[in-house]
Amino acid sequence: MIERYEIRLAGEGGQGLILSGLLLAAAVAVFDERNAVQTQSYTPLVRGAPSRSEIVISDGEIDFPEVVSADLLVALSQGAFRDFSSQVKAEGRILVDSDLVSLDGVQPQAPVLGLPFTRLAREAVGKSLAASTVALGALAELTGIVRLSSLEEAVRMRAPQGTEELNLRALQVGAEAARELAADHRVSI
Repeated sequence: MIERYEIRLAGEGGQGLILSGLLLAAAVAVFDERNAVQTQSYTPLVRGAPSRSEIVISDGEIDFPEVVSADLLVALSQGAFRDFSSQVKAEGRILVDSDLVSLDGVQPQAPVLGLPFTRLAREAVGKSLAASTVALGALAELTGIVRLSSLEEAVRMRAPQGTEELNLRALQVGAEAARELAADHRVSI
């Protein structure tokens, strides 16, 4: 039973974080049949401004809808890593875009795993906007907090019309990269 699991997806406007948060919450609530709530914070109409999506998952009631102390941080920018890595539980995990985030000068208490989400998105689907969806695929594979098949169904249900195949491919690329990372380094999150 999951009492409360808190996820923060953070980066910059234009990285698809809000959509990814909505997809994750829908996947958990509708297809995995657990309670989930999603909140978001962003600066509208400003690409590159701070953006975040927070998801709280529980088998029981969720009495407070915001992340208090994250179990998982997905940081797709240096600023997000700098601002939020200290707010992850010591037994939590941090996933970063290894091409965009440097650990220099920041010593988080939680372990950090890196994958080149933006590069993988550009190479696989031709759009860096899909980086957060690639990260969702990796998140599903590494944590088991949501089934990849549930995320796929959420994409079919919630992704903007005409982007479903692109987002499904991005999920698969993220899951494959996470499997390779785990096999190469014998890591689990």
